[in-house]
Amino acid sequence: MILSDPGHSLEFVGLAMKFIGAAEPRANPAQLERLAAAKGYMITLLGRNFDNGYLPGPQGISKAFDLVKRRHLNTDMPWWNLPETIRAAALCLSAAGDDGQRTLCLRVLRDSHNAFRLFVRPELHLMAYQTRDACGLPVAAIPATADADPGYHTGLSLLDAIDVIENL
Repeated sequence: MILSDPGHSLEFVGLAMKFIGAAEPRANPAQLERLAAAKGYMITLLGRNFDNGYLPGPQGISKAFDLVKRRHLNTDMPWWNLPETIRAAALCLSAAGDDGQRTLCLRVLRDSHNAFRLFVRPELHLMAYQTRDACGLPVAAIPATADADPGYHTGLSLLDAIDVIENL
């Protein structure tokens, strides 16, 4: 077994793309070459990890995936990885070089956005359920800090995504 956490992998893609975007204007030619090479891998990582983790029935990203047997090990779906994936998909979309890459990024953006809407609770000031199970029902598992901090997973990720989408 090789354990993968698709949500953390998708969070990495978004953070890496944000770093690359911030570093490019200050980079020398050799650094630009390395940044371009790194950027080239991010859309592949986005697609692979989303496909590994996404559960289309209940709509969410599972907590753990076995890369050898290609199966979910923990089908709990935490809230936080969806806004992180929205950011990753938006940033990758802005760097997509062809229609196939754009289609992949738009699919991930659409599916992660639509899934996140299932976590949001209007009756609690739009706070999200912490975790849902493979049936889509809330479960008593807290995977991350409560979503009351607008500068962390949801707020910062979605603000970054909005900025990118407005500039496309």
